[in-house]
Amino acid sequence: DDNDGRINDGCPPVGNAEPNNRCNNNDDNDNDGFVNDGCPTVTTGVGPETACADSTDSDNDGVVNDGCPSFDGGAETGSQCTNTTDDDGDGVANDGCPEIGAQAWVEDYTPAPQQNSGMSNMRALPNLGTSITTANAPTASPRLDYQINFPTAATDWRIYVRMYSAISADHTVHVGVGTTVSPPAVPSMTLSTTANGSWQWVQSPQINIPAAGNRFVSLFMGEDGLKVDAIFIVRGTTVQPPTALSGAGGNWSYATNPTTYQAATCNGADQSAVNDDILRTGFLTSCYADHPAGDVFDMSGNVREWTKARSPGQNPIRGGSSSDLATGISCPLNFSLASDAFFFPNVGFRCCR
Repeated sequence: DDNDGRINDGCPPVGNAEPNNRCNNNDDNDNDGFVNDGCPTVTTGVGPETACADSTDSDNDGVVNDGCPSFDGGAETGSQCTNTTDDDGDGVANDGCPEIGAQAWVEDYTPAPQQNSGMSNMRALPNLGTSITTANAPTASPRLDYQINFPTAATDWRIYVRMYSAISADHTVHVGVGTTVSPPAVPSMTLSTTANGSWQWVQSPQINIPAAGNRFVSLFMGEDGLKVDAIFIVRGTTVQPPTALSGAGGNWSYATNPTTYQAATCNGADQSAVNDDILRTGFLTSCYADHPAGDVFDMSGNVREWTKARSPGQNPIRGGSSSDLATGISCPLNFSLASDAFFFPNVGFRCCR
């Protein structure tokens, strides 16, 4: 370059090539006097990458994950888990969603007019048009188990299931009642909606409960796509399931406006810039669920809490902790289904009186 008959005279020796993950800048990362030495030539027009959930140069243009949105560690929830799109724009589709096998019961948060009796319902997904017979249900169907204390032996018990079907191929559930969940009861009846596009209470035939005590009511998927919201168990037909529904509630445990995230109102990661310490219950005076029967503090953030076991050894953990951001401390988020031996330092419990 200086026309003295020598090439690169006076230049420092070339050291090791810069690593690929340092090839997308204009710095001398290996301090050998050369910028981006050893890097592959970036081909104009190559990229952006489509495999954004990794840390590799998938299109071999010298830049790792070029054109990909930044992954922020967030998690998709609710109805975002029933598709295959990147709803939170972090480069990963359905991150933070419960794992879905062939089929599974997945929490569904579809808003009104598909009104749930609470915040969510359970839906059999993915909806592939699968239909499973009663005989095959114990081994082929995902199921929901409810432990019920039947106070008296009787032959006229009935189970009502609140169900929703979008189409007639999504309208069936099998029901069984037994003394254990391992193995589960073989389903003895099939319930189906009679119309599509609205919630219905579907009534079972009479059920014989030969002795008082705990039994397990199991709902087996008959057809995927079906939604189940609640069950109602009663003797005879005189008492009917409730028609009045509670509201869906808020997404956070705030004294006011619980549907909109309010930074630092509860003890999440943004409450303190210094640490993620757990605080005394009630320390944050606006972090409580406003209920006529009494206020409950710190249901969002602070520590995650054990909740009532769905069946033996299956303990949902909810509420988020002091190290979680907005989605992490929201009420709909499923953090974990834990065994009886599960332990994390930021998992606690609630004492009520």
